[in-house]
Amino acid sequence: MAKQIEITHKERKAIVNPVGQLSVFLGPGKVAVNEIKYKEVAAGSTETVWTPETGKAIQLAGLVISMDGTGSAEVFFDSTVKTHLEFADKKAVPLPINYAVCVGLNKSLKVSATGAKAYVSAIGFECIPS
Repeated sequence: MAKQIEITHKERKAIVNPVGQLSVFLGPGKVAVNEIKYKEVAAGSTETVWTPETGKAIQLAGLVISMDGTGSAEVFFDSTVKTHLEFADKKAVPLPINYAVCVGLNKSLKVSATGAKAYVSAIGFECIPS
């Protein structure tokens, strides 16, 4: 039976499950506790899902986005679009991130919705980029 693997690099640790997916990312020097931020985004609007504390960045581990019906959602950090999703009907899309994504110092995670209301859950923690 396969076992999980721990990878350590420059005081950062990742725990990888038996099928090679990142299970937990631990920040520098201490165990990081993931937070979950939730936001509803009305059709035709943009909402800030997560704004880090001043001097910190968001270490994003995953997103779950769902919509009430046909429409689209865009995920961006401040003004840079990172992902565009099209929905043909009412669905939820989990977006696991299998590597460490540090959004950038003082950058907010935002989502815009077109055509239908979107529901967003962001999983991660705040860190000081090295």
